[in-house]
Amino acid sequence: MIRGGRSYVLSPPAFSNDAKRLLVCTANTVTIFSTATGLPVLSLDGHTALVTAVIVVPASTPASKILCYCWTASLDGTIRYWDFSVPELIKIINVNLPIISMVIPSLLSQTAETNDKSPKTFAYLSVENTKEPEKEVWQGLAWSN
Repeated sequence: MIRGGRSYVLSPPAFSNDAKRLLVCTANTVTIFSTATGLPVLSLDGHTALVTAVIVVPASTPASKILCYCWTASLDGTIRYWDFSVPELIKIINVNLPIISMVIPSLLSQTAETNDKSPKTFAYLSVENTKEPEKEVWQGLAWSN
């Protein structure tokens, strides 16, 4: 029996809308792998601590499957919005507390395309309470795209 070892991937990976890429949190970056070859093709660099979540913005129509947007969260206390086809950082939201995990339920009801009226995005965050490090705190955060 083989014992020991540890996974380098601590957060769930996410597939792109067209299923041609797999986004994996790897240390301070998100590495994007081709599902056809299994090789890394791009990376989203910019976080200064462990990336703890990657969430792909779902496609609302078959035509929007080519859009490649995602949100990432990190122990550096930031949430970042990316166009991962380029890759290009679009937005940074500073939470100022280490983010352990993130869920964005409002993504299921909005489109990935931008329009004149920006919808509100709401996320639930599990952050580390820096005053009492043993406690995790769930907080809600809302912002406009």
